[in-house]
Amino acid sequence: MGLLTTASVAIDGSKFKAVNTRDKNFTRGKVERRRAQLEESVARYLAQLDTADRQEPSEELAAKTAHLREKLVKLEGEMQRLAAMEKSMLASPDQQISLTDPDSRSIESLASVGYKELKKNGAFLLPGFAKFVVLKKPATKERAGVNPFTKEPTVFKARPARKIVRARPVKAAKDAV
Repeated sequence: MGLLTTASVAIDGSKFKAVNTRDKNFTRGKVERRRAQLEESVARYLAQLDTADRQEPSEELAAKTAHLREKLVKLEGEMQRLAAMEKSMLASPDQQISLTDPDSRSIESLASVGYKELKKNGAFLLPGFAKFVVLKKPATKERAGVNPFTKEPTVFKARPARKIVRARPVKAAKDAV
C-alpha cells in the first residue's frame, strides 16, 4: 500500500513511567488535614467510651467498648505512621512524598507557582519545556461578515476584552522533536 516509505513520523510517542496518584502523594497540607481527621476520630471514640462507661454493664456494651478500643489502637498506629511519613516528607527538598513512585511529584505546587507568576508578571518559564505568556486581546465590535461554510452573510457578535494564555515551546523541546 505504500503507507510508510522512506521516512515516518511518530506523533506523541512519549512514555512516562512515574505514577503519582492523589491518594498516595502527601504534601504538608494533606498531612495536616489527615492529622486533624484522625484527632477528630479519636475524640469521637473517646466520647463514645465515656458514654459507655456511664451506662450499666452488659454483653452488648462490653463488645461495643472492645470494638472502640480496637479502633483507637488502629488510629494510634495510623498517627505514628503519619508522623514518620511527615518526618521523611519534611526532609525531602520539595516537601512532598509519593508512596507509589519516589521520583514522581505533585504538579499542583508547580501549577500554583505558575498561576501566581502569570498573574504577577504575565509570563512563566517552565525550563526545558515551554514558556507561558499572557496575551491581552482587545474588545471587538459587532460586525457583518460571511459564514465561511455556507457563504451566507452573517453578523459576528461583539466580544469583550480578555486575557488568554499561550504556551510556546522552548528551543530544547523543539529540537527534541
